[in-house]
Amino acid sequence: MRALTVARDSGLPDAWIGAGVLRDLVWGRRYGTGFDLRTVRDVDVAFFDPADLSRDNDDRATARLATRYQQSPRHIPLPEDSDPHQQHQ
Repeated sequence: MRALTVARDSGLPDAWIGAGVLRDLVWGRRYGTGFDLRTVRDVDVAFFDPADLSRDNDDRATARLATRYQQSPRHIPLPEDSDPHQQHQ
């Protein structure tokens, strides 16, 4: 829940938690031994800011998320391909 709160409160426009951690949550509860937060390696946050498509904006977003999530042993990196809108121009 903390990751959802951090993403929501980050102020990033159109921010979403990546499906991997959500899949792990559902799969662990449905078919495994349950969801264990200690097994989550990272939480990807994707966002879209049409006003600033720069890599610098991605870096600032990463820093903002990391600062807000600093009390957790895990981190919230942006996906390496967080700027696909740049790749397809």
